[in-house]
Amino acid sequence: QGLENGVNLFHNDNFGEWIRVRGNHLTRSGAPAVNPAIGEATGIFLSDNPTFMDGQSGATYATITNSEISGYSIGIYTNRTGLNDIEILVGGDNPGLSTTIRNCETGIKVNGASRARVRNNAYSIVDCKIGVEVYGADCLIEGNAIYNNQIGVKVYDKPGYTGTARVISNRIYNNSVANVQNLSAKAGNVVNAEYDWWGGSDETTVRSRIDAGTQGVDYSPWLNSDADTDLDLINGFQGVQSAVNVSAQNMQKDTYGKIQEAVDNPLVQTIIVH
Repeated sequence: QGLENGVNLFHNDNFGEWIRVRGNHLTRSGAPAVNPAIGEATGIFLSDNPTFMDGQSGATYATITNSEISGYSIGIYTNRTGLNDIEILVGGDNPGLSTTIRNCETGIKVNGASRARVRNNAYSIVDCKIGVEVYGADCLIEGNAIYNNQIGVKVYDKPGYTGTARVISNRIYNNSVANVQNLSAKAGNVVNAEYDWWGGSDETTVRSRIDAGTQGVDYSPWLNSDADTDLDLINGFQGVQSAVNVSAQNMQKDTYGKIQEAVDNPLVQTIIVH
């Protein structure tokens, strides 16, 4: 019925020695399952829910590297329901660690108070309905390519939890509904989306694919090109910041002036003001 998971991770609770899921190819053929329950139809599933582990709740820490996941309802799903940590790193700091997720309903879902870092994945999240879904959780998304989805990154609140995200120095483009969508209702919860490449430098084009909601998306400064600092995307995307764009229409996440942030960045040589 398409409800099986590729990998389940429970009670990997040694913070000093995270479990490593490395070099796997998880593929589900056929269409994704329709309306699966939590814990079903997922490529890699992490949870502290005692229902899944003999009635005992526990933390889980995991790193997912150098893998491919495709065809599932959710590629990677972190599900925290209690007081135990659920934390995941997808990718990492070194070459050869990139993970690709494609053709899923949701590429990565970070749920509850769980935490995720999605870093330096060269080809990242492609051809999904939602690339990264942050539902009342905390997520760092840095150095990735997120494209050809309906929504690139979606941030919203879960009852009792606020969804927060930092979306920094990524290539996010060609997502048909929105590159970034902030539906959080928490006052002041601006999504930090600075130094990203949006598929072009024109501000009208950039803003047209950002659904800022009521709390806003801080997209300025943004990159003027998709050039990579080391010319090697296998290390993830590290955008060239020598020329950046700034906007007077942008909603700031921090207390910087709308231009001063770029002025204070030692890597920036040219500032294009819109």
